[in-house]
Amino acid sequence: MVFVSCYGPITVLIGSRELMSHAEPILRNFFGSAYRYAKAVVDYGGVGSVALAVINGSSVGAAVYYSINVGAVKLCVIYYIAVIEECRGGLGIGKVLVSTIEEVCTDSDVYIATTWFGNEPADRLYRSLGGYVGYAWDELRRLIGRRAVDRLLKATCAMMMT
Repeated sequence: MVFVSCYGPITVLIGSRELMSHAEPILRNFFGSAYRYAKAVVDYGGVGSVALAVINGSSVGAAVYYSINVGAVKLCVIYYIAVIEECRGGLGIGKVLVSTIEEVCTDSDVYIATTWFGNEPADRLYRSLGGYVGYAWDELRRLIGRRAVDRLLKATCAMMMT
């Protein structure tokens, strides 16, 4: 068993395929086989980037994100984010990952974070940041219309198709 220290300065590395091998175990452990979608966006789609949180030389958190234009609006999509189990809960690693991604995507008009219903760690993270509001797809359809939601779905869920 490898000891991982969750305390110390957090460094976030930004990259692409070269960081995916470090991010992959973190994402796979949290998301199971669904992590392959994040991997595909980075490896095959070529549009995704990786943010890797490192403490004392150990990878403790990872996120996959990308920028895309939907009409005249530039989106920064935080597609997958996870922190290793030993380091979850109030240490700020998820917040540092999100704030770093927001800094990298400064030219974006809107930040979107995708998650699944009932993902409590992600819900807590985004609530703690403020500015992120959770919507189900049906709710968004009522607020902004079917066509806009269809474009968002394509932008956030079908990167391999575009």
